[in-house]
Amino acid sequence: MGWIKSFISLSLSLMILAAGVVINLRNPELVTLDMVLWRSSEYSLGLLLVAALFVGCLLGILANSLWLWQVKRQRNKLKKQLDSAVKRFEQLQ
Repeated sequence: MGWIKSFISLSLSLMILAAGVVINLRNPELVTLDMVLWRSSEYSLGLLLVAALFVGCLLGILANSLWLWQVKRQRNKLKKQLDSAVKRFEQLQ
């Protein structure tokens, strides 16, 4: 079962990489990213799009990791409560 998960992860990673290459090759126009207090040098539109995709993926992984950490903490807390309740129940019998 683990190799299927690895295969799917590898396949998705390769598809995202291929999409990034295609986006970069199809959008060679030079653009400047202009913020309120900062202005970037000229970069290709494709490169900026791929960078935005990469940053979005990293932020998604971070958000998912925080959520997973919270769920695991809650699971451990509930498991301790269950163990305590089982011990009290066994003492009553």
